[in-house]
Amino acid sequence: MARLGDILVKLGLCTPEQVQSALAAQVLYGARLGTNLIELGHINLDNLARGLARRAKLPAALAGHFERRDLAIQAMVPADLAAKLKAVPLGKLAHDSDRIAIAVRDRLSEHARGELAFHLDVEPDQLVEAVAPELRLYYHLELAYQIPRANRFLRVDRDRSGVISVPQAPPTASEDSDVDMPAWSGDAAAPTPPPVTPSSDVEPAALDYQTAPAVDDDVGRARRRFVAQLGQPQPTNQLARIAVRQVITEVGLRPVSELGDGPPRTKDDLLRAIRRAPSRDRVAELVLTSLADLPGVPLDAVALLVVRQRVAMGWKGVCNEGSAAIESLALALHGEGVVARCYQEQRPLTVSLAPATTAEVDRQMWSVMGGRPPTAATIAPISIGDQIVCMLYGHGHVDLTEAATMVVAMAEASGVAFSRLLRAAQR
Repeated sequence: MARLGDILVKLGLCTPEQVQSALAAQVLYGARLGTNLIELGHINLDNLARGLARRAKLPAALAGHFERRDLAIQAMVPADLAAKLKAVPLGKLAHDSDRIAIAVRDRLSEHARGELAFHLDVEPDQLVEAVAPELRLYYHLELAYQIPRANRFLRVDRDRSGVISVPQAPPTASEDSDVDMPAWSGDAAAPTPPPVTPSSDVEPAALDYQTAPAVDDDVGRARRRFVAQLGQPQPTNQLARIAVRQVITEVGLRPVSELGDGPPRTKDDLLRAIRRAPSRDRVAELVLTSLADLPGVPLDAVALLVVRQRVAMGWKGVCNEGSAAIESLALALHGEGVVARCYQEQRPLTVSLAPATTAEVDRQMWSVMGGRPPTAATIAPISIGDQIVCMLYGHGHVDLTEAATMVVAMAEASGVAFSRLLRAAQR
């Protein structure tokens, strides 16, 4: 399958330099290439949908299609099924009322088509898949089914929607001179479409609906949400009042012994493995599982936070007591709390947490992460050049001197890994 970036350039929707900058943003911020192109202002959602449609050989689900969505048909699909399949029904085709258009992020499997067809009371071959960018699809999953979006897919503030800038990777450092890795490819993370699914026989221009009227989207605009930062006044609309624990991260971390390359035998082996990690997710996997499992590192909870627009946003984490809603974390870095202080002072911190002097934002963070309130915390910035791009946080109930040493070492190794991945993306 052709790469999305190549298709967008060939269609004249992006320049090669814009694709390259989005690949670099993807190294630090995750999500798909198209999402980063949108956040950087290089493309709009409809043009991205057209590029995705060309790659998938499917119709594109455009803004006008969502505006004319059939609410009665959407109501036939249970919210849990829509969330699982990442699919939103749109309506009946204008030229064939027996067929129903479904907006999807990725091609559906044969089984998934069968599940949707059952609830829509049609045959599987009467469903027409139309591809939509993940940002638009997650918005409409929330609008139609009240399925909260992760912070990663919300606007950080009301001025801009995402990434402000991507740091320029410094020249190759001596620590990773022995690493020979291929250039980063954001498209490699996208799932391979099931071979059993046929291409749609519906041309993009024919994707229209027979009976569904235009929907008044004033309500939808009222529901537009921004990242809710701990310790800050919260919006009053209904979706913003959803309990933070409904956004539980499926961390999917494996023990260090199961990571595929054999367990690192020493601290140096572990740090070398982090520096050589082939992707941002592998960096997180090595760091978090190691801090959670290694003997002599008494941390009850650990988390990686991504820094975007002076907000530290939860990425992945582990809590020994209960489940941690890491993706729900968002902390303003100009405010109070141990995370903000680390960012402001631009250095690692290890602090005692006395109840009388603990900031309210820290107490809110512990509530989100689960478990007992800690008595000590350690945090270290992860930097590329002089720009902090992530933060590694841990807390516990005993002396964290040894843990702090490991946290700092892993943060430094992670910075080397991110710098290397960024260099590959910026070539």
